[in-house]
Amino acid sequence: MLMRKKQFRRGRMLCASLAIGSLLIGGLVPAAIADDAAAPPDDLNVRFAGSLVGSSAYTTAGDESLRGSLRRNQGDEQQIVGTCVELKGTRQGLTFVPSDWSLGQGTANKNFIAELQFTPTSAPKNLSTLFSAGGNFYVRAEAGKFSYGFDSFDGQSWTKNSATAPYPALNQKHTLSLQYLPGEHNASLYVLLDGKQLPTVTGTKGFALAAGAENSIGFGNDVHPHGGDRPRHL
Repeated sequence: MLMRKKQFRRGRMLCASLAIGSLLIGGLVPAAIADDAAAPPDDLNVRFAGSLVGSSAYTTAGDESLRGSLRRNQGDEQQIVGTCVELKGTRQGLTFVPSDWSLGQGTANKNFIAELQFTPTSAPKNLSTLFSAGGNFYVRAEAGKFSYGFDSFDGQSWTKNSATAPYPALNQKHTLSLQYLPGEHNASLYVLLDGKQLPTVTGTKGFALAAGAENSIGFGNDVHPHGGDRPRHL
């Protein structure tokens, strides 16, 4: 899986019933100019040295960067300053909305990459979500497996494009890398877990963007407007 320089950048996060470590998200610069393009500032690059108060936006500190809004979902997510934010289920999670980046309109036709570290510390409940984007892109626990993929809509019917792998070991730190590449006639998702490439997911269409979540990125939660009752912790 080849990852190139991004336009929507990296962030770092941790949590504790679910522990999410360094996070990177970005739109890809075209291959022809990637090697020469100067990397723009990160849209999200935080280590929680700043302040996450109530359900309001996160305030950065030091060399952290945040181009958009990062906030708690429920308001009681516990920040361990400089280290992590603990997520323990229910509606807990974090949502990032970039200020100058979009997944598309109706269908996600913009490519992006994501990379994060996480440590699950309890057995997952079904549909517990690690990462989500736009409402129909997900990495989550499903039927005891580690499930990843996206759901597409062609105007008449829905198609689930997904794959599974064994669920990562509890109480160990894992690194997850994702690369979503939509094309003219298909869309593909490439995944690495702890440096091992997992089966690629390919669909004939990019994933559908849910109204109200078109530019939302979720950590430890599902950003789909109707996903609020899904268990959140891994």
